[in-house]
Amino acid sequence: EVKVAVTDNGQGQLVATATNNNPTFTNTYKAATTSATITATKVLNGKALEAGKYEFELKEGDKVVATAKNAADGTVTFPVISYDAADNHTYTISEKAG
Repeated sequence: EVKVAVTDNGQGQLVATATNNNPTFTNTYKAATTSATITATKVLNGKALEAGKYEFELKEGDKVVATAKNAADGTVTFPVISYDAADNHTYTISEKAG
């Protein structure tokens, strides 16, 4: 709220005096979270693929972020990964021995 008092200076002029002038507005920005679903495909030549037969790891560096098993059609779908900050992520997918 800005108030302006206008007075007559007695010399034929009006004088305007503002109080609480130049208010400050502060906003905070935060980007909405997002997510990604990472998938892979298992191919087995010479034999029918069985669901859940093969297990895979999704790693970021040395840290295992998620694991998943194959579907009967070979698809491997890792759980959804959520992100709440801008950054770059590099993942490695590997098949666990078994």
